[in-house]
Amino acid sequence: MNKSSDFLYERLKDGDETAIVEMYDCYQAEFLNFFKKYDINETSLLDIFQDSIIVIYQKILVENLELTSSSLKTYLFGIGKHKVYDYFKKKQIQTNDLESLKVNVEDLKSDKEPNIYELKLARGLKQISESCQHILTLFYYRGLSIKDIVEQTDYKDENTVKSHKSRCLKKLKTLCKA
Repeated sequence: MNKSSDFLYERLKDGDETAIVEMYDCYQAEFLNFFKKYDINETSLLDIFQDSIIVIYQKILVENLELTSSSLKTYLFGIGKHKVYDYFKKKQIQTNDLESLKVNVEDLKSDKEPNIYELKLARGLKQISESCQHILTLFYYRGLSIKDIVEQTDYKDENTVKSHKSRCLKKLKTLCKA
């Protein structure tokens, strides 16, 4: 976890209710953007986000949750995936998105240690430049399209983003093979 995430987590453990508001403000936009690909209306998505915040707060206070292998944000998004899955289950919607989400939820449930490839990837991500980390995060983690990345950043056009992403991915692959 980074320092601000560590501090926020410690405040939540201490029962600081202002930390809930801070967590809400800090992660809301990113959460909504990440889960919008599942075609859920914004009102329902906000409900899912609020429920996820409540669950994480209860787990920290009541169950004394210790975050050792993931960040507060990662844990929040994991809870969100479970909530999205439940949302679709209640609606009894059968889509390809639901099937892909089901696989991801199963991955989140396992408490296994990261394998050698995941460790190499984590190390490689720390070694590439901040601009590479940023563009790969926007594309792969947040699920933004190339067009969205151009709109949200200072890149000149889509071709620039594509070539930069390609160079960054090539560098990351090289580091992971080493």
